[in-house]
Amino acid sequence: MLEKITAALHENNLTVESLVKITIYITDVSYLAGVRSKLAEFVGESKPTATLVVVAGLIDPNFKVEIDGIAAF
Repeated sequence: MLEKITAALHENNLTVESLVKITIYITDVSYLAGVRSKLAEFVGESKPTATLVVVAGLIDPNFKVEIDGIAAF
């Protein structure tokens, strides 16, 4: 899913450093450590604001994590 965010950014001539806000939805709090690790690796030093929400489920029962981002031009 992070690859999809990167692709969307690149399609608009933006980079990960353009992200100003990320929202993460997880279906189980036990995923938190792994998500934080991958997200820190993904955003590097840019550190956009982030909101994490633990939800009962996502649109597809097979989905465990969903991330969306807002970028500034």
